[in-house]
Formats: sequence, structure tokens, C-alpha cells
Amino acid sequence: DLPSLKLLEEKIQQLERRVEREKSARKQAETLLESKSLEVYNSNKSLGLVNEELAIQLDRNKQFLQSINDFSGYLVGKSNLIEIASIITDKLISKFDLEDCVIYRVADGYCHQVSAFGNKTNDQNEVINPIKIKLGEGIVGTVAKTGIAEIIHDTSKDDRYIVDDQVRLSELTVPIIYEGSVIGIIDTEHSQKDFFKENHLKTINTISSLISVLFKNSITQKENLSLDLQQKTGQKVKHILNN
Repeated sequence: DLPSLKLLEEKIQQLERRVEREKSARKQAETLLESKSLEVYNSNKSLGLVNEELAIQLDRNKQFLQSINDFSGYLVGKSNLIEIASIITDKLISKFDLEDCVIYRVADGYCHQVSAFGNKTNDQNEVINPIKIKLGEGIVGTVAKTGIAEIIHDTSKDDRYIVDDQVRLSELTVPIIYEGSVIGIIDTEHSQKDFFKENHLKTINTISSLISVLFKNSITQKENLSLDLQQKTGQKVKHILNN
């Protein structure tokens, strides 16, 4: 009969609405689950990246400490200025994959080359045709004047850049400071742009601080030897003239 048929239709509609509600609820649950899964995935990914960064930082710190310990060992018992400077240039080149490294002594308003890497030196580790840079000139001269280290990411864009043996695109220049005065410069270059990073600056800054007293003592020793030689030479000349 018609009432029974109408009742059946209402029940069918109720079931259909119920099914739709359940489908909608299931879809919302699936969407929520997907969202939470994505959140968990992204959180795990971020955590993984953080752990990787921490591992890299830990490795850098270990390398930093090892480098400082190594330099301390290399310089034990050294007092000759050229020998000290040569050790620094050679070890910096080998440890940090550098292409060029020069040590300057700052005196009389100029930066004087005392050590360099490779074919720039003779068998006695003395620089062949050493250059000197006036305080305030070039990147080296600027750092010598200000006492503030500089990283140059692209030397082609820096008018202060002075070519030594060849053009290189990155430069890191660090002062050697003793009792507030700049007494030397560690200058290193690389042909690749943006080569030098903060870890290079941190390490070479620490090495600079480590060697400052030794560097100063070696300069004093060299000056005393030169003065002693001058006095002896003067005495000999005076003796010859008197006789």
C-alpha cells in the first residue's frame, strides 16, 4: 500500500543520508590522518636536518680543535721568524686546501712579506722578490691599519685587491695582534669565489692569537741579531781604521 511505500522511501532516504554522513566523516578522518601524517613526516624530516647540521657542526669543532693542537705542536721550540712564518703558510695550505698563503711583518708603516707558499721562496724559505704594502693600501694594508680581519668573497669587485703572483677571486686577511698593535698579517687566497667561510676565519683568527707572542719574540730576536751584527761590524771597521 502507499503508506508502506512512503515509509520505505523515507527509510531509504534516511539510510542514504546516513551513508553520506559516514562517507563525509570518513573523508574528514582520512584528511585529518593525512595531515597529521604529513606533519609527522615534516617533523621527522626537520629533526633529521637538525641532527645532520649538529653532526656537521660537531665535526667542524673537532677539526678546529685538532688544527689548533697541531699548530701548537708544529711551533714548539721555534724562534726564527722565517721558520715560524714558513710553518704557518705550509700547514695552512695543506690543512685547508688553500692555494696561496703569505705572512707579512708590519713595521715602519709597511707590510713586509716574510714567508710565502710554493715557488715564491728559495731554498732557505726566503721570499723571492718580496713585496711591501703601505698601511691603508690594498686589503692587506687596510687590515694592518684597522686590525679587523676581512673575508673578500669576490676580489674582482674590490678595488683594493692587489695582485701578487696571479689573480685569485677569494681572499681572507687576518691581523696578528700583540698587546693591541698589529705586528703581522696572515693573508690567504683562492681562485674560487666565495671560498672562505666563517670556519676559516675562526680557525685562522685563533691561530693568529696563538702565535702572536711567538711572532713578536721572533721579530725581537731578529732585530737584536741585526743590531748585534751592526755593532760588531762597526767595531771591526773602527778597529781597522785605528790600525
